[in-house]
This record gives sequence, C-alpha cells and structure tokens, in this order.
Amino acid sequence: MSHEMAHWHEKALGKILILMAWADGVLHKEEKKVLDTLLRKFSVSDRDQALFSLYMEYQITKDEADAIIAEFSNVCRDEQAKSSSMDLISKLANADGKVDKQERALFKRINEELNKSSSVWGKIKGLGKSEKLPLPKREEELDKYMENPVLFLLRRNAGNINIQEVGN
Repeated sequence: MSHEMAHWHEKALGKILILMAWADGVLHKEEKKVLDTLLRKFSVSDRDQALFSLYMEYQITKDEADAIIAEFSNVCRDEQAKSSSMDLISKLANADGKVDKQERALFKRINEELNKSSSVWGKIKGLGKSEKLPLPKREEELDKYMENPVLFLLRRNAGNINIQEVGN
C-alpha cells in the first residue's frame, strides 16, 4: 500500500472506529480509552486528528454513518487491510465488555460493504477511479471547530442562537 493510500485508509479507518464506538448511541469511557490509544498510532495530520476529535464530540447521524462506511469501503480494498481493519473494529466493539445488537449490526454492515468492494464486479467497477464522496456537514465545519472547539459546540448545542462577544 502506498504512503498516500495508507493515509486515506487510516483516516477512513479512524472514522469507522469512531462510528463503531457510537453504534449503541453512547461513547463509553472504555471505548474512548481504546479509541484514543488506536488513533494516536495513526500517521495522519493534526487536522485529521482534530477531525477524529470532532467525530467523538457528539453522536454520528445516519447520513454521516452512510458516508463514513462508503468512504471506508472505497479506500479499503486490500485483503490484508480489510482483515486488520475488521480486527481493530472488533476490538473496539468489545472495549466495554459487551457487544450489543447495534454494534453487531454495524459490524455486519461494514463487513458486507467491504466484501462488495472486493467482489469481481466491485473490483471492475472501481478500476481506475477513486469515487469522490460528498463530505458530511461535520467535516465542512472542521475549521470552525479547530478555531474554537468550545464555542463551536456551544453554538451547535444552542441551535441558531446568535452569540455575541462580551463588550460589543
């Protein structure tokens, strides 16, 4: 796997791991600890690490989950990468000591998507192109999050309330 491909794989894998941690609707302390350990080992940029942090801030929506899974299946085509990725996903799913039905369902869905991309038709369909997927809204807002994570989350949680600076 080339260095550039490894970067895209690690970025997509990081998001898949975070998605798995949120599968039951709660990011458990044990899962966060395992996630932090795994994500620190990835050779991604500071910006990608900030993106991981943003995905850990609040639950992932269904649309975001669909985009994350599509991106992951698009970049994870090597059999060895698939196998090692699924091992890490399984490790994370077991981090809190139990695997619930949402985690099992998500694991199955990810595995099915990866198997689709490795089928003969999936390989032919993917030859010579890397599908450009639309960014989830969260990723479009990464710069705002990086500038001031606290204010970003305050605004997000407050809806469209206009927060003005003190003294103006």
